[in-house]
Amino acid sequence: MNPGPSCLTFMLITLTTFLAPSAFAQRNFHPGYLISHSGDTIRGNIKYKNPAYNPEYILFRASDTSDIRKINPADISGFGIGNQLYVSANVERTYTSTYQLYYSDYSPAPETRKETVFLKTLVDGAKSLYVLQTSIGVLNFYIRQDNVFTFLVYKKYLAESGLQSIPAENRKFEAQLSEYLNNDPGIQQEMQSLSYSIGSLENLFRIYYQDKESELRFQNQNKKTWFKYGLMAGISSTTLDFKKNSSNAGFAYNDLVNSNYSISSDFTGGVFFNLLLPGKLNHLSICNELLYSGYEIRGSYISGQNNKDTTLTKLAFSYLKINNLLRYSIPMDFLQFYCNLGVSNGLGFNRKNSKVYRMTTGDINSTKALENLRNWELGGIAGLGVQIRKLSFEARYEYANGMSGVSELRSDTRGFRFMLGYTF
Repeated sequence: MNPGPSCLTFMLITLTTFLAPSAFAQRNFHPGYLISHSGDTIRGNIKYKNPAYNPEYILFRASDTSDIRKINPADISGFGIGNQLYVSANVERTYTSTYQLYYSDYSPAPETRKETVFLKTLVDGAKSLYVLQTSIGVLNFYIRQDNVFTFLVYKKYLAESGLQSIPAENRKFEAQLSEYLNNDPGIQQEMQSLSYSIGSLENLFRIYYQDKESELRFQNQNKKTWFKYGLMAGISSTTLDFKKNSSNAGFAYNDLVNSNYSISSDFTGGVFFNLLLPGKLNHLSICNELLYSGYEIRGSYISGQNNKDTTLTKLAFSYLKINNLLRYSIPMDFLQFYCNLGVSNGLGFNRKNSKVYRMTTGDINSTKALENLRNWELGGIAGLGVQIRKLSFEARYEYANGMSGVSELRSDTRGFRFMLGYTF
């Protein structure tokens, strides 16, 4: 079950085949246009680091052979690429994560400062909505009135209640939006469940414009992908440990408990499906994996009156595993760090379970190492990883209850997994 050269070569070729086009694609420019301060449209090709977040700057070239120019927000009025529109604006902005997990201070007023940035247009019309979203979790929304951009205020803070400090929220953005949308009767129900998120605010404006479509010039169509899938493959390193569950077992299973076992290094791989959570839970995702995994472990135990009798054990198992993990991600520009925590369920097949007892007299006795085997293995998983665009690497630790179906004998498998992944 150890991976031979052909298996490793196949894995490397497969990953290279998938990753090479992605690596070249990241260097590509895409058709777009700039809008100058005088209102002129300048067409060409545009590139910026991560389309999921507002760029701090963009790179522009008029043609494939033209020089590349770095364009800052103050240099132009805006730009367009694909179905996305950005405008340059000097606005109040925050610098801490909007959805931080803790409440850090007692001030309900967010700490802001003025800066010229690229705002992404979510809705453009008689009533407009814009967003500033960064890789460190900043999420600021803006409305526009008479060419003036107004920051929609939201902040988590601590409020004093007697001798205690309790979590509180400054939700001024609700009153700002209600006034901005003229207290429209059609949005009142949506206002009751409004959250400070792209989906919720876009839906509010969608409802507002239902009978005012003539006033709507643009609506963002770049919907966030809530579902991702891909391939993963790597190497596992597995150890095995037997322990007696009861002192009543006596000398039974001494050969298994006291054997010296080898470490098994094997190929593991499969597919994954990630469900991204919306709104305030946008740093969390539910990861489901379907993987092949296996190990082949050999053990030896010396016994007898002169310590010359030898028991050789061979345990080899293959598993089809379903892993269910909760992932917390920390995005940072074009990469993100993440940690996984969850459970593993494995269905065992292709099992080898043997024990050979060699005595000094020359007699050899072959039998099963375990009379009863468990078909279903349950385990726990913890891992740390990093993703750079579509490529990921993760180191994880896995513990499982092994193959023993004998009530008096516990079989613990532990191991590390080093996994490469590719997201489509």
